[in-house]
Amino acid sequence: MAFSLLSEIHKDNHHWTICVLVYRMWHYRGGTDVGPIKHTDLVLLDTEGTHMYGQLPLATAECLKDVLQEGKVFVIRKFLCNPFRPSFRPVESPFMVSSQSLPLLRKGMGWKTITRSPHTT
Repeated sequence: MAFSLLSEIHKDNHHWTICVLVYRMWHYRGGTDVGPIKHTDLVLLDTEGTHMYGQLPLATAECLKDVLQEGKVFVIRKFLCNPFRPSFRPVESPFMVSSQSLPLLRKGMGWKTITRSPHTT
């Protein structure tokens, strides 16, 4: 299976297949740290050290809560790549991974653990 690198994906396609490390993951609850989860945010990292922000809506995050883990490698398919929102930019990247439906996802196997920080230049 061929994987696209994060540096190759753009907004004009939604048939991407990427193999990425979930470098960071947190739940957004609005303006405070209390209250119901509104969506789950991710920082994804590929084998070249390219990073990208990702966001999963609540329904998708709920379906993946027992599978998706920080520090694990996953293959993610068929997702949207949107321009980054100017109001929130946890990493430098022109695009973000977004999914309004459940992306096809499976745990990556046989991949070297990526330890490079996405904040390293």
